[in-house]
Amino acid sequence: MNLLETIKHTTLTLKDHKIDNPRYEAELIISHVLSVGRQRLILSDIKITNRQLQSINRLVKKRISGLPLQYLLGEVDFLDIRISVGKGVFIPRPETELMTEYAIKEVRRLDCKKPFILDICTGSGCVALAVAKHVKDAFVVGTDISEAALDFAIKNAKRNRINNVSFIRCDLFSPLKIGKFDLIISNPPYIKTNEILKLQREVKKEPVIALDGGLEGLDFYRRIINNISQSLKDSAMIVFELGFGQAGDVSRMLIKNHMSDINILKDYAGIERIIIAKRQDGFRNG
Repeated sequence: MNLLETIKHTTLTLKDHKIDNPRYEAELIISHVLSVGRQRLILSDIKITNRQLQSINRLVKKRISGLPLQYLLGEVDFLDIRISVGKGVFIPRPETELMTEYAIKEVRRLDCKKPFILDICTGSGCVALAVAKHVKDAFVVGTDISEAALDFAIKNAKRNRINNVSFIRCDLFSPLKIGKFDLIISNPPYIKTNEILKLQREVKKEPVIALDGGLEGLDFYRRIINNISQSLKDSAMIVFELGFGQAGDVSRMLIKNHMSDINILKDYAGIERIIIAKRQDGFRNG
């Protein structure tokens, strides 16, 4: 079977099983098996061997069973770095890329040398690594309670040769005692518990611990915001990714805990997805 026939056949198979963007996914699967870039794939007239066709069909079978494409391919691109992903780690989304881009802009606006940054619920390490790569003089700490996720984060740091980052296993930032931060960034679990069973089957293959934000989806925001003041320098910034409809609740939590200059940003779909806040100048605990 030639390349064009393989693309058409794979696309139809994925489409028949209600996979979104079947042509795009077919090209990604085939380019992965052939070890060629997707753009080169489109422009080539490659002959598909029987062994390669078998490998493509195996991946397609797993995909239509509900396994996320990123798990099948074992990696995803995130802000110019290649992130390894697999069972036990949350898959980075475009919304998180957007949040990270804004966080990088905020870091660059900070009037400090060698900014010290904390990424809470780091997962695969994608946010921490992207910030560390794009802000060369920063040092970034990523925390997560999941050992499986941290294994991926450490692997991704080595894979991308990013050295100004460290990953620590702990519950959010407790009992982390390594100083105060110029910026804290987090994409915490924010799906309401009773909505998890309604998620797409691909999403339900991801670790529940990375999805479940409690009854209202706000548990992690509440825990972080109510306990974070001791970890923030004066005029430090905080950046969160938000779930749908959570901007108002999280804003009120931030204001109650002496954060100001609150800015809410929308994602590509027009949803209020990112919140940025600044610690009030001169505020002291106790």
